[in-house]
Amino acid sequence: PPRERKRPPPLDLGRVRPRRRLAVGVRVPVERAHRLSITVELATSSGRNAIEEVLRSAPGILYWPADRRRHPTPLSASGRNDILVGRLREASAGDGRCWSLWVCGDQLRKGEALNVVQIMELCRRAPLRAQVPPEGLEPSTR
Repeated sequence: PPRERKRPPPLDLGRVRPRRRLAVGVRVPVERAHRLSITVELATSSGRNAIEEVLRSAPGILYWPADRRRHPTPLSASGRNDILVGRLREASAGDGRCWSLWVCGDQLRKGEALNVVQIMELCRRAPLRAQVPPEGLEPSTR
């Protein structure tokens, strides 16, 4: 005789809490710049002025305040070492925890060459010590 399968209990949709999602995709033909729409969720509520101050004072970031006529573009990021950040918008229902940013950066400078130089400068200041495994032991490939 065929075995009767136990059915899983029905899903209680009242207990499932949907997660908010925000996705933005941009495809434009540019030669050498990354562009990202980034949404961050902060641990605590924060206002626009505080976030703008952090962005203005961060090394390697050039913050462009809100302006309908001017915002970071891949073209404006090309040839620069700084990452351009703009279009700061609150992305949540007014609780001050989720913020959206538009970010552009030259992928040949900050994405590749400048990163290598900065990593080498860090290594020169604080040399890393490589640990060689004992003879006969190979590094794990898992």
